[in-house]
Amino acid sequence: MKRIVCLCACLTGMWLYIQASCTPVDASWPLSSQESFDQLSTAGDNVWYWDSYGSKTYAKASGTYNQDGWLLTPAADLREALNVSFSFSHAHKSAGTPESELTLWVCANYGGDVTTADWQQLTIPNYSDQYNWNFRDNEISVPVNKVGANTVFGFRYTSTDTTRAQWEVNNIVLTSMCPGGGGDTPNGRLRVCGQNMRNYYINYDNYQSTRANYDHAAFAAKTSKIVKAFVKMNADIYAMCEIEACELVLTQLVDSINKYIGENRYAALNDGINVEWDSYDNNMKSGFIYRKDKVKPFGSNTAASTYNYYKNTMRIQGFQEISSGEKFVLSMNHFKAKTGGGDEGESQRNTNATHLVNALSKSLGDPDILVMGDLNCEVTEDPLKKIINAGFAEQLLRFDAEAYSHCYGGEGNLIDHAFANSTMSQQIRSAQIYHICTTNCGIDNYATSYSDHDPYVVDMNLGEYNQGISDVQDNVQCTKVMIDGQLFILLESGEMFDIMGKRVQK
Repeated sequence: MKRIVCLCACLTGMWLYIQASCTPVDASWPLSSQESFDQLSTAGDNVWYWDSYGSKTYAKASGTYNQDGWLLTPAADLREALNVSFSFSHAHKSAGTPESELTLWVCANYGGDVTTADWQQLTIPNYSDQYNWNFRDNEISVPVNKVGANTVFGFRYTSTDTTRAQWEVNNIVLTSMCPGGGGDTPNGRLRVCGQNMRNYYINYDNYQSTRANYDHAAFAAKTSKIVKAFVKMNADIYAMCEIEACELVLTQLVDSINKYIGENRYAALNDGINVEWDSYDNNMKSGFIYRKDKVKPFGSNTAASTYNYYKNTMRIQGFQEISSGEKFVLSMNHFKAKTGGGDEGESQRNTNATHLVNALSKSLGDPDILVMGDLNCEVTEDPLKKIINAGFAEQLLRFDAEAYSHCYGGEGNLIDHAFANSTMSQQIRSAQIYHICTTNCGIDNYATSYSDHDPYVVDMNLGEYNQGISDVQDNVQCTKVMIDGQLFILLESGEMFDIMGKRVQK
């Protein structure tokens, strides 16, 4: 995604200006180092500086009386933009009246002089309690009538002769969208995205003790992050697990996405699943959103398991590409989570895998099958060996042997998967993880994280088959599989070899 973000020498009035009718902006300033702080500029009295404490890093203003200092972002061209969003995290102490001393402003056509600029104030929703340094997150939807060709945001610090406020700001993010969407360019005609949504419940008030989005503000913030992530990934099908088992939740999400991009582009699959509550926790399901001008569903949305607990979390749905008429079958799943030191869920995950393999062996309307989901185990574990032995190859590892989708104890692991059978695999052009949500593997994504699992995408050209290993790079034609501590290579044909090139039985 091209960024329209310009560094500037604001004190000399020299600004780089890029002409564009509308280009999406996706810019962030984490303020994680002195260098990142230098991407912004201070104006007026020089009261802003970079600082850190422990793991926290930030821009800080403090220690002076009767000051008026500005921390300015680089300029962005936001003409014709839709859904401009400005987010940041901050903490403060000792302000007399934070709402008047620690403020945020925007200028649509900044000219280099803060004293003559046409500033308009934006309301900061969340201030801290002034008694500790607990950072508060803020996300502000900026009215399009307040932005323009040379848009600059300014954090304004003012102190009086009676106050010496201290203000710390970090994780500044600016995003915008243009009419018609935008987003990344897939490596094939169709892109499918998989995502564990981490308890995305629209009826959040019924599940406050167990659900992550437990009030309206949290649900709205989570929805906003999901919409931005989905638009960025620009998929044609979104396959999701850990969503509420009702049709309203995806209907509302689709409405939010369509409003964000300014087009009636996506639709939610009507699966007929509406469960208020039962003893098997079937109030949770897997579901699908699809792009109406690219694909259409065929067949019925079916359960891959006969077990009560899994009937809504293991789903199978066929899709047809409109332009080519080619079809494939998509299976979205959520296997039993690991619980306890002895992993009490292993037998249930084995049951999940057995039921899934049996369901996929039946006539599903097309022989090309893609399996996605949070399977809660890695390829070396027994449940996934069942899937591999049934002729499915892991596509994320096929294209990146170090892929991970989830973090536990500061280390990444791949427990979300994309498996394809041999005919489906030949039509896949790439697969990758988007590290939008992981937070404990050296990436601080507070501004974008809405789940404890990263989304992942698979790009494909249906009907175009790789004829052999020479058609694409050698290193993406096989899956590396660890079995009982030994490395094996699984080819798309289903053949398996040891590291010496000797064919072995699976």
